[in-house]
Order: sequence, then C-alpha cells, then structure tokens
Amino acid sequence: MGKNRNEELDGSEVVKILEDDYSITRDILAYLSIQNLVSVANGEDFQKLPLDEKGIYIAYSHYHDEEAEVAYHPAEGIKKEFFKSLFSTEGKNKKEREVPEEEQELIDDIVGDVMENYPWIWKDTIEKSMNRLAENFQENKERYQREFNKILEYKEKVDEKEKTALSDLGMQMSSTALNRFLRENKPDAAKWVLDCYSNIYRSLEINGNSTLTGNETGNSYNTAEYFAGDIIVFITKYNESQYLALLEDLLPSDIQDARLAFNLACLNSLEKNKENVLRYTKLALSLGKPKKDFEDSDFDNFKDDPEFHSLVVLH
Repeated sequence: MGKNRNEELDGSEVVKILEDDYSITRDILAYLSIQNLVSVANGEDFQKLPLDEKGIYIAYSHYHDEEAEVAYHPAEGIKKEFFKSLFSTEGKNKKEREVPEEEQELIDDIVGDVMENYPWIWKDTIEKSMNRLAENFQENKERYQREFNKILEYKEKVDEKEKTALSDLGMQMSSTALNRFLRENKPDAAKWVLDCYSNIYRSLEINGNSTLTGNETGNSYNTAEYFAGDIIVFITKYNESQYLALLEDLLPSDIQDARLAFNLACLNSLEKNKENVLRYTKLALSLGKPKKDFEDSDFDNFKDDPEFHSLVVLH
C-alpha cells in the first residue's frame, strides 16, 4: 500500500476505492491474512518444507458451505492457481452463489445494524430480487414480496431522514421495476410489482419531490410522474383499472412531464371523457408534446371531434 514502513495507509482512500463492494474488502482481508500467516508459519521466503516433515496448509473459501481452495501447502509452497483465480486480471471468473432468503435476511440485518444504512441494504436486496423476478417469476414472486415488505420493518429502525429515504426508494424501485418489465413484455412481473407497492404505499407516503434516473434515457425525472406515466401504459395495455386509485394518488397538482400529460389524454380518450381529453391534450402540447403524437389510434374516439381537432391543429 505504501512504499516504506513509515508511510501510513489512508483508510478513507481505500473505502472510496472499494465503495460499497464489501465482497472485495472481504477477499483483500483474506488475502492479507493468508500472506501474513504463511510468513509467520514458514518464514518470509516461503521456503518449502521437506516432504517428510509435518507442517500446515492454508485454505480459504468465500462461503462457509463451499469447499475450500488450498492457498498454501507445506510441501508445495504457495498455490499460485488460488491467487490467480481469486484476483484474476481478467475479471471475476467465480460464479456468484445464490444466497438463500433466510440467510440473506440475516446478512441484511447484521450489515444494516453495523453500517447503520438500511436504505442502501434494502435497495441492494431489491435490485437482486428484481433480477430474480425477471429470470423466474413464479419461483421468486413470494420472495420479492417479502423482501419488498422489509422496508416497513426497516422504517422502524431509522431516524426521520432515513425514513424519507426508504419511502423514496420504495417508489423509485417500484417505478424502475415496472418500467423494466413493461419494456421486457413481462406483464405478470409488472403486475406483481404494482401489487406489492399498492399494498403498502400509504404506509410509506409519497414524496412529490423524489427523483429517479430513467432506464433508457439516463435523464432525471420526478419519480411520481415517471411512475404514473408507466402505470397508465399498464392500465391501458392490459385493462387493469384497479390501479386507478394509486394513479390518482401519484398525480401532482402541477404536472410538468409532457409524457404523463399525453398518457392521461390517451387514458381519458379511451374512456371517452371529453373534458379531460381536452384538458390533458392542451397541457401536453404546452409542455412540448409533438402534434403528430395525437394521431395515435388511442385518440380514435375524438379524431372527428371539432374541438379536439382545432386544439391540436391550431396550437
């Protein structure tokens, strides 16, 4: 780490480099421990012990229930293959082990208590759970719901600032998941994400100032508006009107997103609500929505309506 023994190691620099990847920290500590133990046990030169002498060998495993790999053997010296596999310059070549739910819960609780960062722990767990849901919905949907609902338990353990952070994350992660599953054409997973959020969102509360980064554009959006826009897509595409109450709760009093205003115009067109069609069409156009977008078949109910036609043409 330093070029001489008097040079101090700056822990904050190491933490900055490692960021949140505690698996790297674990492996580095293991590596240093092995090197130190080998040095103490067999001398700084790591000389091999004669075959007829008894000695020690050192092995290491990432997890308690997997076979350990030998790092040092008294008759063979340091096993270079071990260090190459653990610290390969070609990136990770060790398949991540699937952590059982019960074990993951225990890990999350311990790490959360130690790090005092339950929002980060919950976000990390839900991101992994989201990926499992994408891979096998039926097998992983119940686990996703239980892990999602842990947010309520964590809210009881943190201060007011972190309560807000958790509430924001609940909406942000649900919005991100819904958008992903809509793009991947996975309606069952999309519906499940909405169900899980709908069941507890009143306990989380909705922060109208929350923002997130779009999955495709990378732009920053108001979370509630982004989420509401995708909920409308889901409602209209799959005829799931039971989420209209959630949609109403997410809508801000002053809509600033052209996509949301346009989607609301589409929804009301399909429901033949002329007053709201005109209202949201005017708003969407004023926020920059192109006129040609209103040629969409969702507006067929009003394509011959003179008020709608003049609003779009004359804007």
